[in-house]
Amino acid sequence: MNLKQNAFPAATVPLALFGIVVLTYGPLIPWLGFYWDDWPYLWSYQSYGPAGFLDFVARDRPFSAWIFTLTTALFGENPLFYHLLALILRWLTAVLVWWILRMVWPQNVHQATWVAFLFAVYPGFKSQPIALIYNHHLAVLALFLLSLGTMLLAVRKPAWYWPLTIISLASSLSMFSLEYYVGLELLRPPLLWLALRERIPDHRQRFYDVVRKWAPFLAVLALYLVWRVALFEFPTYQPALIDHIQETPLEGSLALAVTIYDDILDTVVRAWFSGLKLTGNSRLTAPTLLLILAGAVLTFYYLFRLRGDETQGENDSQKWVRNRWAMEAMLLGGFAILIAGWPTWVTTLPVHLTFPYDRMTLPFMLGASLVAAGFIQVFIRPRLPQLITLAAITGIAAGIHFKNAALFRSDLEAMRSFFWQLAWRAPRLEPGTTVLTHHEPFIFYSDNSLTSPLNFIYAPGVSSPDLGYVFYNVEVRLGRGLPDLEMGLPVIQDYRSFSFTGSTSDMLVVYAAPPGCLRVIDPAYESQLPGMSELLLRAAPLSEPGQIIINAGPPAKPQANLFGAEPDHGWCYYFEKAELARQAGDWPRVTELGDIALNLPDGPEDLTEYLVFIEGYARTGDWNAARLLTDRVDDEPEIASLACNTWNRIEQSLPPNPDEQTLLSEVKTQLECEPLP
Repeated sequence: MNLKQNAFPAATVPLALFGIVVLTYGPLIPWLGFYWDDWPYLWSYQSYGPAGFLDFVARDRPFSAWIFTLTTALFGENPLFYHLLALILRWLTAVLVWWILRMVWPQNVHQATWVAFLFAVYPGFKSQPIALIYNHHLAVLALFLLSLGTMLLAVRKPAWYWPLTIISLASSLSMFSLEYYVGLELLRPPLLWLALRERIPDHRQRFYDVVRKWAPFLAVLALYLVWRVALFEFPTYQPALIDHIQETPLEGSLALAVTIYDDILDTVVRAWFSGLKLTGNSRLTAPTLLLILAGAVLTFYYLFRLRGDETQGENDSQKWVRNRWAMEAMLLGGFAILIAGWPTWVTTLPVHLTFPYDRMTLPFMLGASLVAAGFIQVFIRPRLPQLITLAAITGIAAGIHFKNAALFRSDLEAMRSFFWQLAWRAPRLEPGTTVLTHHEPFIFYSDNSLTSPLNFIYAPGVSSPDLGYVFYNVEVRLGRGLPDLEMGLPVIQDYRSFSFTGSTSDMLVVYAAPPGCLRVIDPAYESQLPGMSELLLRAAPLSEPGQIIINAGPPAKPQANLFGAEPDHGWCYYFEKAELARQAGDWPRVTELGDIALNLPDGPEDLTEYLVFIEGYARTGDWNAARLLTDRVDDEPEIASLACNTWNRIEQSLPPNPDEQTLLSEVKTQLECEPLP
């Protein structure tokens, strides 16, 4: 086959990169939403508009407000546009990498394309669906790469040297907005050295020219370090590495060496297959396998047909150029890896391949892609196996991202279900309420981020630095905002430019263990449920259902654009409403809801959810219905014990007649209840 016929020219590479990026990140975008720290930024926008970010980010990244001001002004609260922007930025950074490498190695079109493809799908960074905040990280990465590219273009276009250098310097100022890529600033000298070798073959003269051209960028870097270390200092993460090495030099240095080794192994080797499981609960689905196959086939076809990718008739000079490129690429990539992690290593932040610290892999993307492409060039021969390997890696990475996006989609639905159930159970809340839980049933949210959706629901449209509500994970916040598990203690929480003040006497303890329904703990009824953690059991007596406003004003209604349309009224809807009616002492309403719920095709996943209806039927005189429901829970001792508590409460509050006394005795015998004192 003549590869030159109908081959793809190099100018099509950006289009091909766009195709692989859309295939990798695009399929599930319509079903994604806001996650993790997206929510606090969204709450700032809701409260004060785009201008509010100046205060919101002032404490840790004061020069980052621009991206959030711009994107929220354009996109508002519509998640779709943030995800589309993240996709475009991912594509743009890959194109910029390809452009940079084409200027450094002009004879290696296809190798530059290899690196760009690998960079575009690098699967170490899996938090792209957290689009609102990570558009900042991707935009700064794009500006950094633009700075490298315009610096190299200035070398190639001497007539435009100063205009291009000014653009490059201006783009390099993005490091003041985000510190992630500061270490990569040291890539400039080797890139200049490689880009200048044809024009200035003399090493001595080239060295001086590299120093002269690097000097303005070195000055910007020095200015940044003075500002960040001496003036702004470390407002959040501290330089713990320096303290550790000063206290125990040998131990600190060895620990650093081990950390660097592990992080490099993760970001350069393990990252390419992280999140890929063939068996177990996380096994690959048919859509994921199909996407892997599509990504691999399309990548192979394009790289196979890319002009300049011919190997037949290759002379010794061409082989030498290819091999020289591979060694240089691996050396440059290895250097990029070694300098990429210092902002992380200095602050001893972990580099993980899972949420939330997968964000720390972003600076390693370029080096990892260069090393991988160089390795394939050197150690895999001939050309066809090279392209198959590249296509397989690209396809697998695309599948990893698709599988990851499916997890985000599922987590969004779990979060929405949680808050819809909370809104059904608590139609309104008294201001100053702390919602306390443990092990919130989500992957890509934290208690800190969940404070915002709580306020979106119960304080919509409020523009105040004083938060009406706060969401706490008892394990995380005990001793950090939550002083102790005792009544009457102050609860104080700063939330960037917002703050919350409340009391441990005004808490609502919530337990959620999907697929069971959300439970608002009411100490008057069940304060101990199967699966509750020890800490939550200790906190349960503090739960004050009186914080729920039952009959005053319209009920809270989660915004559809943020929480989705209200779910169909299934079992959990009627259960939550029955719990609310029980709290109000409206037992006829409990039985009315029970008549509907118990005739639904879906029943409870957690059998303790029958207890509210058992009590409702008994208190309204339908003892037979209460007995029949009790038969459904007596097989599990832990639940039977809770059923005993329910029947004891019924016996104390509503003495039965003689016929009912017989039924009561039979039920308590069946449940093996202890006699009342």
